[in-house]
Amino acid sequence: MGFFKSLKGKVDVGTNSEYQTSASNNTKYNSSTHDDLSTANDKRRLFGISSSSRSQASQSQQSSSSTYAPPAGPPPSKETYQAPPGPPPTLTNPEPPPYHDWTSVPDNSQLPPPPAFFAEFSPANNASLESAEAAHQWCERYPPYAPCAPSQPLIDAANSGNLTLDRPPNLSKSSSLTRTAPGTYSAKTKPSQPDTILLSTLPIYFAAAANPLHTEQVKTIYYEAEIKRIHDANSIVAIGFAGMPYPPWRLPGWHRASIGVHSDDGRRYINDSFGGVDFVRPFGVGDVVGLGVRFGTEAKTDVTVKTRCFFVRNGREEGSWDVDEERDQEHVFEGVQGLEGEGDLHVAVGLSGGVEVDIRLMENQWQYRS
Repeated sequence: MGFFKSLKGKVDVGTNSEYQTSASNNTKYNSSTHDDLSTANDKRRLFGISSSSRSQASQSQQSSSSTYAPPAGPPPSKETYQAPPGPPPTLTNPEPPPYHDWTSVPDNSQLPPPPAFFAEFSPANNASLESAEAAHQWCERYPPYAPCAPSQPLIDAANSGNLTLDRPPNLSKSSSLTRTAPGTYSAKTKPSQPDTILLSTLPIYFAAAANPLHTEQVKTIYYEAEIKRIHDANSIVAIGFAGMPYPPWRLPGWHRASIGVHSDDGRRYINDSFGGVDFVRPFGVGDVVGLGVRFGTEAKTDVTVKTRCFFVRNGREEGSWDVDEERDQEHVFEGVQGLEGEGDLHVAVGLSGGVEVDIRLMENQWQYRS
């Protein structure tokens, strides 16, 4: 608005040269001349809008209005709106919606544990591939024994732990295995001792007599070993159980129907010639360690039951696992046959290098109380 007032004022005082030229050419000054110098005319002269252009625009508008047809019906208005039938919705619950009840989430503790991850090698000591291959061939040559039918005295000896440990054929002459009391043995080896295993003459578990499918009672086998000396990092004590026959130069847990926990890496082995499964911290001098197997009454097949192993250190249970745990499918695994109540099991203590260990098979000698 202010911009055009300024222009109009300049024209009125005669400062516009075009206006002066136009006035000198006219002999008479009248109202029509003043109308031509109105604000509208000034705008047209300044912005280049001619009267002919205005005429063309007017004609175009008239032509457009003559061809335009409005839509049928009246224009929309508020009067045409109709509310939906029924009353409007009402707020039935003035409270905010409830939060999610996290307690309704299923208890994850009831889910099965993740699969065990087996290792290709132990982080501590590993036997040679030649030794492992020879043991596999030995196992193929000598199949597992069928469960025996024991007499009652043999059953009583197994139940009480009054068992004998056999001296393995590869135990060096400088090593010793001594019975110090009923159900108690002391084993001493030199640093040059290769892998070897002490096996009980009789089974500590007779499948024909103690299988819970027949007795309808849970059966537990267990023993302890006190480690008194370990010469160096290459010396090992392994506690476990094994079905017979078993290669005498191999540690428990490395082959069929055998379980073992090893001192050098704390890993557990079930029919595993590779690196085992992380389990507990390594154990050594001063530790009293025990291994047990609990055969439950829950049937899996006509001859097998749910079975769980547990490890004890200095009188306290430190870890356990199910024999039939889910396993990594990529790991070469030969199964748990003979370990779920269907086969006889013997005490199996593995020794390697220079060690000294006391083995206690009778309950009154144990630190652990179930």
